[in-house]
Amino acid sequence: MSLHALLIDDHQIFREGLKGLLKAQAAVEDIAEATTLAEGLAAIAIRTPDIITIDLDLPDGFGDGTVSRLRAAAPSARHIVVSATEDSATILAALAAGAHGYVPKRLAGTEAAHAVREVLAGRVFVPASVHAGGSSGPDKSRVLSELGRLSPRQLDVARGLASGSTTKVIAYDLNLSEGTVKLHLSAIYRILGCSNRAQAVGLLSRIDPRALTVAGR
Repeated sequence: MSLHALLIDDHQIFREGLKGLLKAQAAVEDIAEATTLAEGLAAIAIRTPDIITIDLDLPDGFGDGTVSRLRAAAPSARHIVVSATEDSATILAALAAGAHGYVPKRLAGTEAAHAVREVLAGRVFVPASVHAGGSSGPDKSRVLSELGRLSPRQLDVARGLASGSTTKVIAYDLNLSEGTVKLHLSAIYRILGCSNRAQAVGLLSRIDPRALTVAGR
């Protein structure tokens, strides 16, 4: 069954390039296009896409607020921001708003295709630049060792977090209350040395998913 994608970007040339990339590299055949947030929301009302690519700078929408509105309109879709902006604050804000991936427009075609495949596979893609230039964040090797401190249930929550699931979805999937999930999330942030959800998602996206299965065993 062909995947249905919605591309929201007001630059036609870029949409054409992204459309070709999705068809050639990610096996996406059915593609709709929108040039504004309003057009995108109207398209979602007609048919919910499997994947939505989002430009953060639209004529009628800007920044993480655009991601929030699209995520609310299509909660089952995978949302990928494709933007020329690469600063860490913008990337983290987009992830916090519900994006499952963030792809800088400068990325080569094969790298962008990899990002799309990662998101379609249920993972979160974050560019390496979000971790660059600072020593305040936890390093990857330390995080791998810290995963061993998570309880089996915390690992379950961490897997949901790494896949981009909301607190509500994680609670439903694990048959837990949202309050209990929030307590587990707080513990995960503390153990991993993260101050918020977006940082944790960005960090876990760089870890081999198998580590979230075997770390607690």
